[in-house]
Amino acid sequence: FIAGETCKDIVESEELARRAQELDQLSRDRAGSASFSGGTRDGTRERLVTVELDGRRHELRLHTSEPPWAGLARRHRERSKGLVGSETGAVVSPMQGTVLSVNVADGDAVLTGDVICVVEAMKMENEIVAHRDGVVSGLSVTAAQQVSNGQLICIVTNP
Repeated sequence: FIAGETCKDIVESEELARRAQELDQLSRDRAGSASFSGGTRDGTRERLVTVELDGRRHELRLHTSEPPWAGLARRHRERSKGLVGSETGAVVSPMQGTVLSVNVADGDAVLTGDVICVVEAMKMENEIVAHRDGVVSGLSVTAAQQVSNGQLICIVTNP
């Protein structure tokens, strides 16, 4: 900091970027050669840019490279779609931590916003709430239990 140089390798690292690139290349190799679809190629994204040249506006379509981790992030989003949220009723831990208290039991009726449990992470207590009205089923946590990010806590089913 004193030298006024930029900080790096605090959150992200070259190793993480290298590993993401290897995994992305591995998935491309398994899928075979990519074909054009919708005007974009795997590993690029299309941007629409407006430029002015000699007083006239022109719209250009640019294909720019994605960061090496973009494909991994996209596949992660696709895999996790529909697994959590109000549609399925799944209540998951948004972070890694320790369950401090469990405020419901299997079969309890809950309303949207009711506290299911409290998870402590980094000395902060976080309330995990029901995303919809319903009945608690499949409660899988107890007080003092460690939970990981994305771990299923319970399912809130329609009454």
